[in-house]
Amino acid sequence: MGQVITFYSYKGGVGRTMALANIATILAQWGYKTLLVDWDLEAPGLEFYFQDYIKLQNIAAQEGLVDLLSKAEQTEHETLAESVAWQEAIVEIEVPEAREKIHLITAGQRDKNGQYFDRVTNLDWDSFYQQQGGFLIESLRSEWKEHYDYVLIDSRTGITDIGGICTIQLPDVLVLLFTATEQSLKGATKVASKAQRAQWDLPFDRASLTCLPIPSRFDFNEEFKVSQEWLNHFSEELKEIYDDWLPTTVDRKKFLEVTKIPYSSYFSFGEKLPVIEQGTTDPTGLGYAYENIAAVIVDGFESVDKILSNRDSLVRHSLRNKLRIHISNIIDPRAFGVAFRNIMGQNPDITPDSIQSIEKQGEEVLITLEVSDHTDKAKVERDWNVGYKAGLQEGQTDHHAQDSETLIQNIFTSEHIFVSGNVAITTRDSNIGIKEVIKQVKDLVSQLSNEPTQTELKDALIRLQLAIEADTEMSDEEKIDALEEIKQIAAVGQSTQNETTRRVAKRAITVLKGMMVGLNATSKLALTFEELLPSISAFFKI
Repeated sequence: MGQVITFYSYKGGVGRTMALANIATILAQWGYKTLLVDWDLEAPGLEFYFQDYIKLQNIAAQEGLVDLLSKAEQTEHETLAESVAWQEAIVEIEVPEAREKIHLITAGQRDKNGQYFDRVTNLDWDSFYQQQGGFLIESLRSEWKEHYDYVLIDSRTGITDIGGICTIQLPDVLVLLFTATEQSLKGATKVASKAQRAQWDLPFDRASLTCLPIPSRFDFNEEFKVSQEWLNHFSEELKEIYDDWLPTTVDRKKFLEVTKIPYSSYFSFGEKLPVIEQGTTDPTGLGYAYENIAAVIVDGFESVDKILSNRDSLVRHSLRNKLRIHISNIIDPRAFGVAFRNIMGQNPDITPDSIQSIEKQGEEVLITLEVSDHTDKAKVERDWNVGYKAGLQEGQTDHHAQDSETLIQNIFTSEHIFVSGNVAITTRDSNIGIKEVIKQVKDLVSQLSNEPTQTELKDALIRLQLAIEADTEMSDEEKIDALEEIKQIAAVGQSTQNETTRRVAKRAITVLKGMMVGLNATSKLALTFEELLPSISAFFKI
């Protein structure tokens, strides 16, 4: 059963429709069946955000919501629900990289004679709603929820009869967009409170209405001090709304910082989709903010703390029936085989055919698996990491090594798996000596630049390498394992810092921490690592 999500703003000009269109695009890219309904009948135009992918002239001639409701108003009550053929009003939109087409019901057919606005003004909402119109809308709501994962409603601003339908009867979730003005903020919070109370009086079964407040067009670059004052103000004013679902351990202001939609002068002109044009990887960009909001919605408000503590994981798990697994830099076929057999053993639905793609992205390899609806994606990811680590550190028998290499060869030659980028596959030579690994570490560390920040990292890695060499507690195999992690840190230290490089560095540091646990706390290596860890972590902003 799908969810109906209304996007509402007390005042116009806050970017409500733009937010809806971009979040809908993300949902379609993630594989969710998504319906958009333009219920802003007095100021229609949701379709303009998709003008690069549809023919606007054809769309204007197609019947939409007001046409459907006008016909229903003239229909006998007994056949009212059957009279609305909403499927015939669907506009299909195919946006780039989407696994599902977006479906749109426009506000209505528009012509040069202005008859559209006549139909809007002639529709008597009070009379229509009282004479079974409310039950018609409830019937539409039920049908839409059966057919789609998400139904996004673009609501009229202010307080109107139409707005009441959109904010009270229709939604499971009410997204409230507002700007940094008292009028916009107070209006949004009052509507939220009214909608939550009014839902209890509906003659239909409802769970409690979840409200998601979103500051929009928020400029924090020019006036940083003022922006922080407004965020503090938002945090206090929205406490009652957040208390319904935000864990008490999550700082409201920090949550607002990652869900606010920033102001962009470029995207303030025309109707644009920054999630396509700009992408979703820049933490200061609109696309990043829209993806954060989409992830919170798909999560069902159950793990919202992860948007602060582990955003990448929350986003990865938002993909419908898809699981993304990250491997640092190269694929070790033996470790890959151990990890894959581990997740297949724990999840019978997962087979080699579940792999959809293997892609090189920056310093990582991204493996995408197709999984079933009931798969615990977080557990599969944990099982994978345990197996891969075991395969790297413990080594396998010759039989398993051969199985692993055969498995990965079959995967890379499979016709149904998309392989993109220069994906490197390697396995550590069991005969490689520690001197060769030390040489590899030195070569990588020497490639770090002489800029002050990289010089500090370079010095730290050299000291750590020397301490590993001199340690008397670790075996040569353990030293090689530790040095391999130093190589990973040195490799990503040369790259532009982003989420990917931080993730690789964090994984390597975590592995090194684990190795230090088994050492005497007063050993030179343990003390050196403890001393250098803060500067290495600071370099990657971990």
